[in-house]
Amino acid sequence: MRTAPKALSSEEITERLKPLPEWSVERVDSASELKRVYRFASFEAVLDFMLAAAKEIAAADHHPRWENVYNELRVHLSTHSIGNRLSDLDFRIATHLEDLYSGKYRPSTA
Repeated sequence: MRTAPKALSSEEITERLKPLPEWSVERVDSASELKRVYRFASFEAVLDFMLAAAKEIAAADHHPRWENVYNELRVHLSTHSIGNRLSDLDFRIATHLEDLYSGKYRPSTA
């Protein structure tokens, strides 16, 4: 049985954002989302990335909201079980996505 996630304080969120400069936090009332837009070389690359990311996301029993339009993917993370606030789980998933994107999916700028 998993331990229920704990909502992070504003200070903890600020600290955890430091190694994730492309991510931002949007707050609406008491809810918060960790957000990022990824850009890919093609629509197929977006789908491949989502499929590759899904295995670890499912293992963590987390459910991001993501929106895809052609070669862009908008990711929104929050922990639903604690009132759509941010927890360690959201930052673990964001870090996993960053590692995956940097390793294989970031389009060349050359």
